[in-house]
Amino acid sequence: MPDTGSRPVPDPRPAAAALPASPPEDGIALATARDEDADQIVKLQYLCYQSEAELYGDYSIAPLTETVAELRGILAAGGDGRSDGATVVLVARRGWEVVAAVRGRLDGDICRVGRLVTHPRLRRRGLASRLLAEIELRHPTAARFELFTGARSVDNIRLYTRRGYRETGRAVDGGIEMMFLAKPAGTPA
Repeated sequence: MPDTGSRPVPDPRPAAAALPASPPEDGIALATARDEDADQIVKLQYLCYQSEAELYGDYSIAPLTETVAELRGILAAGGDGRSDGATVVLVARRGWEVVAAVRGRLDGDICRVGRLVTHPRLRRRGLASRLLAEIELRHPTAARFELFTGARSVDNIRLYTRRGYRETGRAVDGGIEMMFLAKPAGTPA
């Protein structure tokens, strides 16, 4: 799938999310990830998921063990948000640096959102909310968005509930209690 190029990150407010935005003052632009972003994305995941690994005492979680080659395979398969099973990987760039990323994969009429990461120095500035809004926009045929996080990951849960996600269940995976959250498409944040 060809890269649509960099474009401004939309305003996270529901009314403005679908409208073109002027370039953000923070200089962060959102784009579809490219093959050359794979190394930076994997390193960013490794940095960002350290706190999760420490919280749960498990350094074998998937975001810490994913290789650049595995991510390049996902990127090569491409995704347009309309094709079932294809993963859309978005990045936020400040200049040349990938400072945040998120993934969405269409599974029937459900978009499964995952691997949302924001560089620690840029947290609590609305970037994760902007990425979530954009991944939702990139999946226009989805009727529902689903994601999961560790049940003790309070900051993650707070972000997701602010964005309109609600708990749908819990399960234990590898000794870690996971919380599953979802929201219908079109639900305002």
